[in-house]
Amino acid sequence: MAQHRKILPKITNVVVQYHTIALTNIMITYIFLLLFLFLLDLSMATTWKLNLLDPTLYPRAQCLDGSQGGYYVNPSKSTSSSLYIHHEGGGWCQTQTKDGKETWPNDNCQDRALGSLGSTVNATQTYDFSTNSMGCAGCSEDPVANPLMHDWNKVLILYCDGTSFSSSNDDRIDGLHFNGLDILNAVQDDLSNKIFTDLSEVVIGGSSAGGLAVYLHLDWWAEKLASVNPAMKVVGLPDGGFFLDYTVAATSNYSYDADLRQGFNDFNCKSGVNQLCVASKIANNQPVSDCYFAEHTLPFVTTPIFIFQTVFDSWQLQWENGMADPIDYNALNAYGASLEKSMQTAIESNQNNVVGGFIDRCFHHCTTDELLGTTPVILGRTMAQGFASFWLDPLQTMVIWQHDAPLPCEDCDCPAGMDGPAKR
Repeated sequence: MAQHRKILPKITNVVVQYHTIALTNIMITYIFLLLFLFLLDLSMATTWKLNLLDPTLYPRAQCLDGSQGGYYVNPSKSTSSSLYIHHEGGGWCQTQTKDGKETWPNDNCQDRALGSLGSTVNATQTYDFSTNSMGCAGCSEDPVANPLMHDWNKVLILYCDGTSFSSSNDDRIDGLHFNGLDILNAVQDDLSNKIFTDLSEVVIGGSSAGGLAVYLHLDWWAEKLASVNPAMKVVGLPDGGFFLDYTVAATSNYSYDADLRQGFNDFNCKSGVNQLCVASKIANNQPVSDCYFAEHTLPFVTTPIFIFQTVFDSWQLQWENGMADPIDYNALNAYGASLEKSMQTAIESNQNNVVGGFIDRCFHHCTTDELLGTTPVILGRTMAQGFASFWLDPLQTMVIWQHDAPLPCEDCDCPAGMDGPAKR
């Protein structure tokens, strides 16, 4: 036994040493594993790279300040031959004032030219839009929120012209360049030389003023893409872009609709909107500036289009209708009813029966990942599921309307904080 007692400490030491060595090896292996996963994550990370348009090829593709327009591109991490194109939003701008005052909510174009909505001078070389920033529905890489397009190729067109990509001018106006349509032409041409030839299907999207751009330019995009590939599948996805041609009676001299019409005429937007709409207005001796509004343009759209829109759009209720203090829910509900009726009329008037949509009643402007993939659910479908069904069969022109309910919409299955404006 004594001998065993003498040997035991040595055995114990050996065992301890063995465990120390084993533990060290495990830690080293674990560290290398973490490093590998980190590097793998970097290689798989979302990288949206900036592409500014070549001034020698596209001298007219200029932002308000004269800098070159451009876009961000994020190639698919899979072998997808599908593309989502997003028109960035951000309102509009004006050069005219009334009685020496700027009218709300349109920016002064001179001021806008100093920032990211009028210039690309300070645009970063990379940016990550994968979490649906700015209401970019198709940008999300979350397969729950964006089951159809999460792994597609993505392009986001920078909005720096203040006219929903519709203006085209040879000369400067107040020292500024209004060439939104020229930027679109250049982006389309640039992409056709790089990735369009490998594509089979494209969704044309946009949010807010970029959502309006989808209504205005969808058929233009479809025609351009058909010239690259006649079999190309093209569908539009405007998000929060159905702005009413609406005049606030008490402040009609300062309504945003009058500002938009003024800008349409001042900045030469006639060639940058739906040309079937333009022809119809001319033939019927009606204002061509009507075509700057979704309600007048949608009836003429010939390309399949799926609408993301709420009846109670928070931006429109604030700036088109005006929210009194304290909140006047009766006035807000009346505006929502007007918006709903306008959408119904425009959809039913579409001459080609190519309109689908998901129309909710939550208080928001454009989408979030939660709105897209989680709630509200209407007729058993989320927003993303509704669009995915339409994409599979665009001839199934179902518009999913949420049940009638006033603000605050307490039984609309809205995300937290979106049942209506907070009482004040």
